[in-house]
Amino acid sequence: MSKKPARLRAWTFVALLAACHAPTRESSRVITPPLNETGAAPPNAPGRPLPPRPSDLNWPIEIAVRIEAAEGQGRLILENGSRTLTVRRLGEGLEAGGRVHPRLGFEASGPGGEISWNGKRYGGRFEVVPHPQKGLRLMNLVDLETYVEGVVAGELPLWSAQPAELEAQAIAARTYALYTLAMRGALTRVTEPRHASLSDSVADQAYCGLPANALADVESESSRQRMAAAVDTAVQQTRGGVLTREGRLADIRYHASCGGKTSNLEAVFPGTESGAVGTDCPCDEADAQAQKREWKYTFTATQLGALARTLGIGDRIVSLKPVQERPWRWSEVQVAGDSGQIQISFLRLRSLLGPSLLRSGRIEGTWPHPGDSIQSGGGWAVYGAGHGHGAGLCQTGTHLLAKREWSSVRILRHYFAGTVVQTL
Repeated sequence: MSKKPARLRAWTFVALLAACHAPTRESSRVITPPLNETGAAPPNAPGRPLPPRPSDLNWPIEIAVRIEAAEGQGRLILENGSRTLTVRRLGEGLEAGGRVHPRLGFEASGPGGEISWNGKRYGGRFEVVPHPQKGLRLMNLVDLETYVEGVVAGELPLWSAQPAELEAQAIAARTYALYTLAMRGALTRVTEPRHASLSDSVADQAYCGLPANALADVESESSRQRMAAAVDTAVQQTRGGVLTREGRLADIRYHASCGGKTSNLEAVFPGTESGAVGTDCPCDEADAQAQKREWKYTFTATQLGALARTLGIGDRIVSLKPVQERPWRWSEVQVAGDSGQIQISFLRLRSLLGPSLLRSGRIEGTWPHPGDSIQSGGGWAVYGAGHGHGAGLCQTGTHLLAKREWSSVRILRHYFAGTVVQTL
């Protein structure tokens, strides 16, 4: 998911829990990634099975999520209020307290307690394993609704968020987690269980740990309490709520700002759910220009040279032009270098140049113009609107619609036509 600017946030992790009752630790089946796991696989690979029905989900389950900021570190210091544990990588194992372990668990000191790392507070428990390349990997295991609270607090600016906006985000976050993990081979009774996890970064969903982390910079105690209570209320009001399409979990994506119109999911992510179509969004209306997030950036010759070398097409970029310019945004791009050319998806181009610089596929102009030659030593100026991939729910549009007193269900049906909200 796309990171929203100027928001209070930290990064993400997840676990999943039965909707109707909280499981005991003894009743949970833990799914953790294998030691050679290198990252989040796309949930919509060719030949994938149909999305599961909610009744297919195998409850209760906990899911391990990588804390990306800890990836590959040589030492981790974990705390739970009454105890501090220092873990180091030693050969193929872990060293802690003078003993070597294949993996280590670290729990809160009592019921309802907290654990912390790097000054951030988390629920659930930690698990440390050797990173497949070097150093350590830190994972957090947490129940679904606690996870959803952290995503809502991490994804939205809580000082201005509306109740319906918070509720819509909670349902979207819950649906994304369940759908994505199920499509990666976890959670269901109808497939052979596999190791699966979610990243705590925007590669999946931005998660701030306990909502208090997102409110740490708020000076007023009453304001912190008000915003934390709003998150808790939204999650409780929507507890267990997910979006389904024809009885199966829907493929849900969202982004910070579409710039006026969202795109079909399949146009942005080829091979994904074809029923998710683009729609108009209030981002483009006259009274929402401040929310439209217009942007511009000039990529230097050095940045373009690095792109050319990464793509293996020479030492400098000669031209860029859209090959498949879907309505409202670039989809495929022809990139020509001084010794070759290649066609790549806009998502890959954005990833290589930097998502915070090339902020969306809604390109409204470039200089030189698309396809025209870029002079040797010259740059490439690009300007556009929106922030993020532009498919699915627009968080800026959701905020504006919620201010107009749209309900969360109405908002979700606007961005995900043909879906219904179903309670697990």
